[in-house]
Amino acid sequence: MVGSAEVELDLRFDLADLPPYEPGRGSLRGRVDFDAGRCFLAGPGERWILDGADEYQFRDGRWILSKGTPGTQPTTNPAWLLGLLARDDAVTSVVETEDGEIVTNLDGDVAGRSASAGIWPEWRMVVRLRLESGRITRMVLDTHDATSPQPQISEVFQLSSRDSLAPVELPSPESVVLGEEYIETHWIGSSRMKSLEP
Repeated sequence: MVGSAEVELDLRFDLADLPPYEPGRGSLRGRVDFDAGRCFLAGPGERWILDGADEYQFRDGRWILSKGTPGTQPTTNPAWLLGLLARDDAVTSVVETEDGEIVTNLDGDVAGRSASAGIWPEWRMVVRLRLESGRITRMVLDTHDATSPQPQISEVFQLSSRDSLAPVELPSPESVVLGEEYIETHWIGSSRMKSLEP
């Protein structure tokens, strides 16, 4: 993919069988810069910049940088899913429905190796695509465990307005702190944590 697109992401997850996760949902909006391999997403009280394997989260007036494994991406970056769909070893089946929707199944092992948070290889991943004038405008990624007919994680991407969007820039170095340093300062070395010590 080249160029850029506005993106809306609706995320729903239900991992009740994996404490301490609770069911939830959220929405983020922003833009994806395919040329740079970056994505900016924002929602109520949060902002993210996804740069390849690295994730920047805006918190306490700074960008917290979490370094990922090279060659991986967060599943919340639409570039990750589009990249998988272009790989012959990732797509195990493709079917077009009567109403024009394209349904594909992904290889969980291949997808998991390319996702920064990882994916259980035994989970089933189904992607539903909508195209307009040859362009993908909607992608739905449903992730199921081996026993549930309902997805544990559902990510719905809407892509639009691909022309003349500003590139996604990285934060200035002085506004960035490594995630390990942030945890050390705000949690491990904080008075809140000290009060919990025996």
